[in-house]
This record gives sequence, C-alpha cells and structure tokens, in this order.
Amino acid sequence: MKKTILIIAGILVIGGGIYAYMQTQNQGPQSVEKTVNLMGIEMTEQQAKDHCKVMPNMAGCGPYVN
Repeated sequence: MKKTILIIAGILVIGGGIYAYMQTQNQGPQSVEKTVNLMGIEMTEQQAKDHCKVMPNMAGCGPYVN
C-alpha cells in the first residue's frame, strides 16, 4: 500500500514538473521585444528612438524622430 502511494506521488511530482517546464517554454516567444534594422544595425525600437534623437538626419530615422 505504501509503495503504491509513493509511486502515485512520484508520478504526480514528475508530471507537475514537466507541465511547469512546458509552460515556461511556451512563454518565450511572446516576451520577445520587437527589433528594427537601422542602417544595418539591429536594435529595439527604444534604442532606435534614443539613437535618432542624437542623429535625427540619419537615413531611416524618420519614424523615430518626435
């Protein structure tokens, strides 16, 4: 009887661990920040805005200059 309970408990723990792992793997792509290519340099939109404040006449800065 104790062995059966231990086996069932082990299966539940392993199953819960696998479920938690799969949930963390599925969240990865959703949290990826959008990047832009500015003159051949990959950067986030915020980095592009900061860069274009310093160099507003640079090609490609039109959408990021406010």
